[in-house]
Amino acid sequence: MAAPSSCFVADVSIPDGSSFYCGSMVHKTWRLRNNGIERWPAGTRVVSSKQNAEGFAKGLSVELGEDTCPGHTCDVSLDLKVPSTAG
Repeated sequence: MAAPSSCFVADVSIPDGSSFYCGSMVHKTWRLRNNGIERWPAGTRVVSSKQNAEGFAKGLSVELGEDTCPGHTCDVSLDLKVPSTAG
């Protein structure tokens, strides 16, 4: 079995550069493509591999709710809290 592989396709919600009130909650959705050769079964966890510019921590994860075949896309979403200080 090959290791799962993905690539970023698009921000579905909340485009880069959006502004929010400090301490507010946001619902962020990304679209990913299965660019590997194996199907991702429902229950597969997508895990961030490094901290990004928005401060999402390494190891942040979300579980897929449905199968995603090679070449197909899926949306993953998280509820996130905006930092309490501006910056």
